[in-house]
Amino acid sequence: MNPIKSIIFDFDGVVVDSEPLYERAETELFLSYGIQIQTADLMDTKGLSEKMYLDIIKKRYHINAPTDELMKKGRRILKRIFSKELRYIHGFREFYQQIQTNYKTALVTSSSRNLLEWIFKFTPIRNHFSTIVTAEDVTHSKPHPEPYLNACRLLNVKPAECIVIEDSINGVNSAKNAGAMTIALKGKCTPARFENADYTVSNYSEIATLIESINQAGMSK
Repeated sequence: MNPIKSIIFDFDGVVVDSEPLYERAETELFLSYGIQIQTADLMDTKGLSEKMYLDIIKKRYHINAPTDELMKKGRRILKRIFSKELRYIHGFREFYQQIQTNYKTALVTSSSRNLLEWIFKFTPIRNHFSTIVTAEDVTHSKPHPEPYLNACRLLNVKPAECIVIEDSINGVNSAKNAGAMTIALKGKCTPARFENADYTVSNYSEIATLIESINQAGMSK
């Protein structure tokens, strides 16, 4: 086993408790077009870029509105909700303080850089990462390996030297396809099973214990 040099974080559902807020915004957006979205229909779109997600939902529900129109309207709804309710995932800040001096860190998100910068400016969420890969920084979004390969290149580490924390199947597959070790963090809006993840946990306390165990196993070899 390679020594772990980097811990890379997804954003939504891993750093911030945004997934329930996204679902509310999505429900409100599509209700404005007379369409009742089923939560189960959103599971396979978690971790995708905004455009990929909207293209899938448009086809699935036969929505004729232009994608740009849906994006603009959806962003307005989302920002209204985020500005009042967006918070950190419980345990993230404490965990990050514990690991930031011993590991290189990065953020890899399918969100746009514009939205990320808006969040850092207009919500209680702050930027903890000097290395960030957004939707605009890649040609291929998750589940393609490019986002995590880009992060590894920027951090100057090998994928096998990284642990990725994700909360979606598309994100886990992206990290696995890149060659990284993956920890799936279960949440309210995530699937019960992550078949491709190396580990599945329920909170940051379990992540801290798991990483300590992985490091000890690595040192004993």
